[in-house]
Amino acid sequence: MEEKKKFTPKKKKEKQKKMLLKLSILIVGVTMVTSALLYGNYTPQHPQQIPNPIDVFSNLDLKSSGITFYVENFSDEYAFFSNRPFDRDTLNYLKNKSIDGVEKIEITYIKNKYFLFIFKLNTTNCTKEEALNNIFSELEYTLNMENKENLLGIYNGYIYGTGKRFKIFGPVKMDAGDFGNGEWYIMTSNKTTENTENIALISRIIEKCENMSGIVKNITSINVDGTTYDVDILKKLNIKAENIQTIKPSVELNDTNVVRNLMKRHNYTITTDNNISTIDFGKWTIKVKNLTSNITIISFEFNATKEEMEKILNESKAKYVLKAGKLTFKINGDEWNEEIYEKIRKNLGNLTIQKEGSVILYNLCVYNKKLVPISMHDRFNAIMNLKRNINDTINVNVNLYSITGGGEDRYVPYLAVDNEM
Repeated sequence: MEEKKKFTPKKKKEKQKKMLLKLSILIVGVTMVTSALLYGNYTPQHPQQIPNPIDVFSNLDLKSSGITFYVENFSDEYAFFSNRPFDRDTLNYLKNKSIDGVEKIEITYIKNKYFLFIFKLNTTNCTKEEALNNIFSELEYTLNMENKENLLGIYNGYIYGTGKRFKIFGPVKMDAGDFGNGEWYIMTSNKTTENTENIALISRIIEKCENMSGIVKNITSINVDGTTYDVDILKKLNIKAENIQTIKPSVELNDTNVVRNLMKRHNYTITTDNNISTIDFGKWTIKVKNLTSNITIISFEFNATKEEMEKILNESKAKYVLKAGKLTFKINGDEWNEEIYEKIRKNLGNLTIQKEGSVILYNLCVYNKKLVPISMHDRFNAIMNLKRNINDTINVNVNLYSITGGGEDRYVPYLAVDNEM
């Protein structure tokens, strides 16, 4: 008689475990297949297997860095690179999105790196700037853009000095005639029969010489220019200065009788050379022509105080105008302080105060559609606004002098001047 096997609770639990294991394997398999449909790191084996939303499958390989490119014109296209994964539904949504000023959105998958979205414009009813604003406002969150500068313009151009043609990706503010420094890439794709394309990615727009950005490296001196009736004011204020230059205060006077009157009432000495006589009264000096006949006043300078000079001229009942003298000097940058500034401000008129030092610039700028090398660009001489401090970022005009010869003009930078002077 055949013995019947008993079905125990232990065997039942083992059978349930096997079923759960099979179910888990099935779930993992479904998950892997579903993940493969996401394009983030998925690389199709053949171009014809690229899912419908993607127009181009490509590789992008760096060939060279530090290349200077020249922009000929804007191609009426904007671009956006993203290293985020996108599912099929999102890509279809983006591809079919209607945006004012955009005729078509083309999607390129760059193997194991990026998605490249190219926005081909139709600016019949709007400007390229309006189209740019529309792209950003419509896709800011979908593409996770921080600002409009995340978008790039696509330009036609070439490597400067060679004429080798390039598709140039650069900041949206670039324009025809601009130069840029960046990287040279080779794009291999299924889009064209040639299969490869030269791509430039601009990392820096080379600025025009008249408006370059720089960083203040040091401040060596403070340059002061002002007017005064007392050319000895610095000694009286106990201000230590260098390179002092003065133009004495003067008197505008047309009445030549005043000269003879002053000569009668005050002591003086005379020196004459070629009919030009200098009459030195000690605290003022008058230079005249033809002293003994038809006298002509050439100059009337004084180093007396304004009050003293007014008293002397008033006694002669003269009609006159006093003109302040001019004082120009430098103060060491390490010695400059608020106390010195206040003394100067209160005692000199028509003040111009500048800081002199050096700035750090890029080694090239553009003038008259030509690249201009800047020697010693990391410590280039500069004149700056009084409010500037070390490490400030400022905009400067790089002054040039030209050298003519050899068939074309050459430009040599010599001084950077703060644009906020």
